[in-house]
Amino acid sequence: MVDNALRICLLFGCDIVDNVQFMRKMVIDGSNTTGFQRTAMIGHHGMIDIGCKTRILIDSICLEEDSARKITEDDNTVTYRLDRLGTPEIEISTAPFIGSPDDAYEAAKRIGEILRSTQTVKRGIGSIRQDVNISINGGRRVEVKLIQDLSLIPKVIRYESLRQSLSQWAANRLMELKVRESDIRGPHIDITDIFKKTSCRMISSEISKSHNVVGINLKGFKYLLSPIHVENHNSDSTGSAAQNQQTKIPGLGREFAIRVRNETGIRGLIHSDELPGYGISDDEIEQVVDRLDSDPERDAFVMVCANVNDGGKAIRIIIERARMAFRGVVPEVRKVIFDGSTEFMRPLPGSARMYPETDIPPIKIAQTRIARLIEKLPEDPKARISRLTTDSGISRSSIEQMEGLGLIDLFEEQFNNGLEPRFLSMLLINGFGPIIEDGIRLDLIDRIILEPLVKGLDEGLLAREAVGSMIYQIHNMLGKYDNRLIVDMIIEKFSIKDEDINELDRMIDGLISEKNDLILKMGKKSISPIMGIIMKRMRGRISGSLIERRLKERILETLSNEDGK
Repeated sequence: MVDNALRICLLFGCDIVDNVQFMRKMVIDGSNTTGFQRTAMIGHHGMIDIGCKTRILIDSICLEEDSARKITEDDNTVTYRLDRLGTPEIEISTAPFIGSPDDAYEAAKRIGEILRSTQTVKRGIGSIRQDVNISINGGRRVEVKLIQDLSLIPKVIRYESLRQSLSQWAANRLMELKVRESDIRGPHIDITDIFKKTSCRMISSEISKSHNVVGINLKGFKYLLSPIHVENHNSDSTGSAAQNQQTKIPGLGREFAIRVRNETGIRGLIHSDELPGYGISDDEIEQVVDRLDSDPERDAFVMVCANVNDGGKAIRIIIERARMAFRGVVPEVRKVIFDGSTEFMRPLPGSARMYPETDIPPIKIAQTRIARLIEKLPEDPKARISRLTTDSGISRSSIEQMEGLGLIDLFEEQFNNGLEPRFLSMLLINGFGPIIEDGIRLDLIDRIILEPLVKGLDEGLLAREAVGSMIYQIHNMLGKYDNRLIVDMIIEKFSIKDEDINELDRMIDGLISEKNDLILKMGKKSISPIMGIIMKRMRGRISGSLIERRLKERILETLSNEDGK
């Protein structure tokens, strides 16, 4: 695995270390059974191009072991699966100079292309996981973990930038109101008696469990706890404008709730910015305001339903997070949600979490080892795409699609073996592409399968529209039967039948007779409108290329006979 890491460093143009020294990085969330993760720097000071004038610097490339993956989680238990634990992985860190969300997307895409070119990395969702560090002017670093979908990167960055901007706005608002951090303090107050006859089901349910309702006033926090909708006029990763879109940024109330839930398991948290609601009456709200000595014009309050000990702990967590609001952006680790928003995960780790690994001696990297690896470096992905585009005559976008699907090696191999590139790419993209995520084994797709299918499409004996169905059925039989037998069965099933050919010929004869004046007037140009009529009736049963060929022969024959008169 060290050779693979060295090869990747060379592809990124990194300076390679003389000695690889493994370190232990402390991990306390349970995902590493040893309590630490082994990691070692292999190279640093690399670079990638993402445009004609844009370069992204690579700070470091490390070889480390993967952690266990989380399966389930509830208030008290986290269950991990150990099948991934200890698997070698590469960690690539870019320098903190990526200026836009779209540049971050392009950088991640380029890194993925280079990694895939080595043919030594896993593919698919979850195999490459991006962690993005985001900071705005005047703010502090926030790390967003585990972005598995590349297309989410620009959305996550834009969302997080807006959230951080609102955090700074909240700090400025508190300053304008002349509220001090020391104004946010206990004690919390028991207000259970106010809700003895409440219509709020959540509160009455908690009281029935002998839980208390405790509350705390947050001076100057009115309007800071509820979500804010922000107009978003940024462009997306394709460069098109995202017009009239709104992004919903949760307020501090959501931040309180997540931290309280993570540390205590309590979910019964209600704040004043979301009232009236939940069946809580105006009279109950007035009593809470009075009991907590809250100013309804500028203050907010939070209520927690829990037993005495947990309720007190929850209030302390809320006070701690509320005080952080005075400092603007909070440096922390957040996790990405499927819609591109983020959620608090844990505090940022300190710098003193690594120490030398005593069980693995340093590995000296000899120059002869580097020289041997340089001789076998793969072709740069961009250069390869350009070369195949020129050589095959296939569009660059199609070559890029096959590269992204992991099918470019198969395409080049079979194209070099003489298969017609247009129909070969069609088979791979439209046929095998949609089922790649089903775990198809590419080593089972060989010339025995591809050659007769490409030939059948090229000669018009197989309909293009049937490609998806053909490949899906082939996929279900791969590894179960001999490949030659599989392809014979599929071609027999999907090849154009004699009765269909006979019907096509009768249809062509009828249309030539019916459209004779049009044919004599338009000549060869009449092929297109008559072709459209036939395709409406025969689509999916006979390939368009076969229809066009037979129709063209009959029209040319008709025109020739007319000229000979």
